[in-house]
Amino acid sequence: MEKLVKKQFVEVERELEETGLKEKQLNNRLCEFQLMEKTRYQRLVAREKHCEERLKEISLKETRVEESFEELELRSKQSEERSKELRLKEKLIKQQFEAKEEQFGLKNKHFEQSSLDLKIKETCREKNRQDLEVKQRHYEECLREIKLKEKQIEESSEQLKRKYEL
Repeated sequence: MEKLVKKQFVEVERELEETGLKEKQLNNRLCEFQLMEKTRYQRLVAREKHCEERLKEISLKETRVEESFEELELRSKQSEERSKELRLKEKLIKQQFEAKEEQFGLKNKHFEQSSLDLKIKETCREKNRQDLEVKQRHYEECLREIKLKEKQIEESSEQLKRKYEL
């Protein structure tokens, strides 16, 4: 029985170590994900700056085209089309960024839930360990009582032997 308790105790300790390793892995994955998100955000910022520079170039072209009304009209239409495309691209980029932020939020919530689940499991394992310790103490007390009773039986047996021998 004592071997079983020791075996269970060793297994609980091993599970605690495995849980710690899994938590470290989750933390590493979270750091990697945060770094990826930061890089993506930086790329989006660079893209936005590029779009702003592109819009400035379009504005300069429009002022140069004022020499000729026909050219101005033609270039105006072209710049409007480009502006629409850029706005659509910007809108698309914003939507993608918002989607990424939402995904990050969901993954963050998932990580928080996983962390909470891990804490609950650790609490359960700690309670199980404490229960095992209580059982072990109880078994040790029972064993002590059995040895005491054996000793009493042995003593009473010796007394009876002496009594019958006399």
